[in-house]
Amino acid sequence: MRLVNNNCEAVDFYVDTAFTSTENRIWLSLPAIPAGGSLSMRLYYGRPDADSSVVNGDAIFTFIDDFTADTLNTQKWETIGEYAELSISDGILTYSSTLNQTSNSRFKFMRSKMSFSDSMWVDMAVWQTNASHYGFSSADSLLERFLLRYISGANDTIGIIAVINDSLSNGYATVTNWPLMYIPRSKMNHLRLKVYINADNKLYIKEIHNLTHGITSSSGHVLEPFEMSGWHFILSSFSQGQKVKLDYVRMWPVNGNDTSAVFALDAEVMQAGGSNAIDRMLPVLSVHPNPVTDQLLLPNIRHDEGYLTDLFGRKVLAWSGQKEGLDVGDIPAGIYVLHLLDRGVVLGQARVVKR
Repeated sequence: MRLVNNNCEAVDFYVDTAFTSTENRIWLSLPAIPAGGSLSMRLYYGRPDADSSVVNGDAIFTFIDDFTADTLNTQKWETIGEYAELSISDGILTYSSTLNQTSNSRFKFMRSKMSFSDSMWVDMAVWQTNASHYGFSSADSLLERFLLRYISGANDTIGIIAVINDSLSNGYATVTNWPLMYIPRSKMNHLRLKVYINADNKLYIKEIHNLTHGITSSSGHVLEPFEMSGWHFILSSFSQGQKVKLDYVRMWPVNGNDTSAVFALDAEVMQAGGSNAIDRMLPVLSVHPNPVTDQLLLPNIRHDEGYLTDLFGRKVLAWSGQKEGLDVGDIPAGIYVLHLLDRGVVLGQARVVKR
């Protein structure tokens, strides 16, 4: 694969999924676009003898580790309090403790060397048990930590914020009913959190998303009692043998101008800018159910035409006039792209999986 800009210069990018997948999410960092300006990018693929762009997550995200190396990157991570047992296999980091909680050696965790004070998205694929956790520690004090834990007796529900400020105890809970998020334990879950330091110098988790299961908690919660100027991402285990695993973790500023577009083969997508920001010209539309078997419900937005294409850009369905739903029962199973237009202007696109 190769991404190039208008000057035919290779552009760094990062790819979420395997190159052999029928769909891939490609991340890149775009420059600001002047008001009235535009930006063109070209994606080339399929020639094994061609030079490839650099797949470089460090050029895209503020922090990223997808654990492709055989050993821990000590430029990005450090263990605190010793007693850490670490391994990396097949791109998965496994962290556990070599001591039980009865040893009075609970001051042990692993943290990102980088700390953050700006509003950040924390995006990760994480596997945990009731005694292994992810969370955040203060950039000002090694002892001050927060961990997200399962509710006792409530299988697979995260609902406790544990506060730890010493080296001997399991800490205590500031809240036992937030975020009440379904996150199956001992399974890999794709989570995304919006985290920042508020005006009172308190850590604030504003949103939590379980993208694996399509669940969102946007009520937000201020984590008491510590004040801090910044935070680290941490992993922790209270008991020997209790593991927490990461497939990847990455972070980027919330205040960035996110834009997305759906590309099919040989498709052209233009991103236009205004007021020194990136506007979303082709937003991703919400349709349901998705995957769909028969009837696809369309977004409740004004449109006067639409069409459905396969991944080669070939139209398989087209219509004129406003529609609330689309009968897709007769088209073959596969992945398609929905396009809605109004007076010739493309309103947006949506990926549709037909079963």
